Amino acid sequence: MLKDTNSFSTRFKYLSFVIKLVKYFFITNLLAAFCFIVLLFFCRLWILHWLGGNLIVETKDLKPSDAIIVFSGSPLDRGNEAAKLWKRHFSETIICTGENIPNDFKVLGINLQECELTQSQLIRQGVDSSKIQLIRKGTSTFEEIDAIREYCQNKNLKNIILVSSNFHTRRINKYIRPKLEDIGVTVQIHGAPASNFEEELWWTKEDGMIFVNNEYMKLLYYWLKY
Repeated sequence: MLKDTNSFSTRFKYLSFVIKLVKYFFITNLLAAFCFIVLLFFCRLWILHWLGGNLIVETKDLKPSDAIIVFSGSPLDRGNEAAKLWKRHFSETIICTGENIPNDFKVLGINLQECELTQSQLIRQGVDSSKIQLIRKGTSTFEEIDAIREYCQNKNLKNIILVSSNFHTRRINKYIRPKLEDIGVTVQIHGAPASNFEEELWWTKEDGMIFVNNEYMKLLYYWLKY
């Protein structure tokens, strides 16, 4: 009987120890999670700034090139920035890419490809229409780069400036630049500022949040696929 009592007492002490241990780890982890959340709150602006800035990868000192090539999408912003480069004599030629027709235009029965929209904005900004060439190919960044590779080889281009949105430049630098350098083309990258949100405060506007979210999702998709 005494032996059974001692055995029960031992098991009870062991169970009590386990319960105290679980409580300790639970409280410790709860406090750690709370501290982490507090830290995130106080560092949130720095983190948000970093998330936006991390997407921007540009060539610091641009040099004159054989051509300025403008990716499709955001024809207003990218067209404006390409026009500025042209006026500063970084190249005599501007090439616009993209075969998509925006859905809003399809509704109106207007069959203008994205490359033509960029061309139109360039002309509005004073670029000589005879200096603009169109690559009517590409429904995505990767399809466009295949068309650009082919164009560079056919035209013997050795140095180009790629123009796209600021937050698009990291993806271009990581996944697009190597495909062109493989064929001996020197690539410079230049970003166009967004006109519909302030990039340093991208989280304050819906357009900015959508752009940053989409870009990180695309970076993940490219990493998994390519």
